[in-house]
Formats: sequence, C-alpha cells, structure tokens
Amino acid sequence: MDRNQIINSIGDEIERAIDAHFRNNDGINLEKIIHEGAVCLAVNHIILQEKLPPGYFKADLLEPIREGIMIKLHELFPDHFTESHHSMIDIVYSNILNSPVPKSYIENHYNQLFSDRNSQNFNDDEDLFF
Repeated sequence: MDRNQIINSIGDEIERAIDAHFRNNDGINLEKIIHEGAVCLAVNHIILQEKLPPGYFKADLLEPIREGIMIKLHELFPDHFTESHHSMIDIVYSNILNSPVPKSYIENHYNQLFSDRNSQNFNDDEDLFF
C-alpha cells in the first residue's frame, strides 16, 4: 500500500467508527472524536508491531496512519476539530498503549461500538483515559 492508500483506508476506518456512534444513537462529541482517533492509532500501532519482524517497528511508520486520522477528522468536523486536538489524541493513544491490557481494551471498545448493545452488557472503561 502506498502512503495515499493508507491515508484513505485509515480515513474510512475513522468514518466507520464515527458512523457507528450515530447508528447506536450515541451521538458524537469532541471527547468521542478524540477517543476514536486514539483507538484507531493504537490498534494500528499494535497491528504493525505484531506484523513486522522484531526490531523493525519505528514510530515514524505510524505517520501515514496519524495523517489519515487527522485529515478525516478535520474533514468530518471542520468547525470543531482543530490542530490543538492532535495532542489530545496522542495523550489518549499513549494511555491506551500503556494500560495493563491494551488489546483487551481495544477489543472491548470495538465490541461495544459495533455490537448490538441490547444483547450484551459491557464494562465502561473508557473513562479511564480522560
């Protein structure tokens, strides 16, 4: 995948997550926007780290992913998402990766976001990161 394909793919990923909030009648606010950006960055960090040979992962490999997230969020929320929110995404992303079980946190988040909320009970750990 070239850089533009990565950016577009990540933009689609973010848009699906934002759409899920509306589909679930959750609505959207700045906190959720920042959280979705951070989760997207964290999950792609973990995937890259697992797929690449040991010692090959470098933080700069995340730049096209980060760029895709920021472009899409600016596109979706031009009046509300600003440059100052980039650092907030980085803080939440770091908190997710430094949590005791980041994979479980991400899995629970996506299960909650994309599953039928009426059929399962979920623990709401998301407040830990704000």
